[in-house]
Amino acid sequence: MGNLLEAHFKIINAKDCPLYAEGQEFYISGVALHPPAGKPACLFLAREIIQIVVEKMGPDSSRDPWERKDKKEFNCCGCTGLIKFAHVEEKKFYTSQMRMLAAAENRRQSRKMGSLLNMMNAFSFFQTLDEESLKDIFSCLTMKDFAVDEMVLRRGSPGKYLYFIVSGRVAVLDDDNVTIALLGRGEIFGEMSLFSGQPVCASIMAVDPARILMLSGKDLSQILIKYPFLQMAFTRLLIQRLAVSNVSKAETMSLAFTGQLTEIPPSELFQMLNENVKTGVVELDLADGPASVAFREGEIVRVRYRELAGEKAFYEILKAQQGRFKFSSSISVKEMEAPPVAAFMKLLMDGLRKIDEESYPDGHPPEDE
Repeated sequence: MGNLLEAHFKIINAKDCPLYAEGQEFYISGVALHPPAGKPACLFLAREIIQIVVEKMGPDSSRDPWERKDKKEFNCCGCTGLIKFAHVEEKKFYTSQMRMLAAAENRRQSRKMGSLLNMMNAFSFFQTLDEESLKDIFSCLTMKDFAVDEMVLRRGSPGKYLYFIVSGRVAVLDDDNVTIALLGRGEIFGEMSLFSGQPVCASIMAVDPARILMLSGKDLSQILIKYPFLQMAFTRLLIQRLAVSNVSKAETMSLAFTGQLTEIPPSELFQMLNENVKTGVVELDLADGPASVAFREGEIVRVRYRELAGEKAFYEILKAQQGRFKFSSSISVKEMEAPPVAAFMKLLMDGLRKIDEESYPDGHPPEDE
């Protein structure tokens, strides 16, 4: 029985299978079925495996069930697809020393898995998940070590990953490479560029030897689809990070300032003005013409863009990725008395949701190139 419960299988043919592809491998360890890395377990496949276990461990089984000349290739056809998988012959350990070394390696791998799962539990983002879900997500993570003064992210590079600091510290650097914040164990960064689709707006450098888990944007999207309750935790993380970041920016700004939307996208710019209860007008020079957004104590009271006004104009401005803006701290008497276009957070979240729906009409982001 011990031999069978360490069985190793390989997919040798796959046709229209929604989960697995030819060449991927899975195995039984103890009583657990481990699917290919980064893939969920399939209940139909698990059912087939249970049937194989029952047949192989019947009363007529030999000492090693796989040495018999009966069937070693199997089919799974319980859903819309069909896969064929075969038992993979494991290396035989003919000496006691080799068996001991193999057992020690298995124990080491188990300890490593337990240690990494404990690391993931250090992040509030994962604390609501059970062990099986953590194992599922862990298969999507990449671990990387960074030396002191090594760059983790460079300003202007595309945002591809969400980063989880397991140990050590990193510095957030401004345009002049001056440290504006330090992040340590249990903290997350990289979410703003993934969220906005804009290039990374600050460089990140290790100030201590740092160990960091990395999760690609594509895998993050799939995880949020598979575990919908994580979407709220991720939204709270974004809002908290925006608030902290924007307060810091606002403290250095005068009553009038200008900038590029490649550095501060519209969603972040408007969030900053709302969080800091600003009054004034943002004039934007966009590719399709000028636009303006008037704020009174952080609430939007007027929006104009091309022939559009109000909420429709605001949603179109949110899509802009290039252009210049200028904020001045004065508005007209009429605007001082005007009611808000809508509650700011509802306006912003509705706009971002509309952009997502237009960008991904099927609900899924495109595959990485």
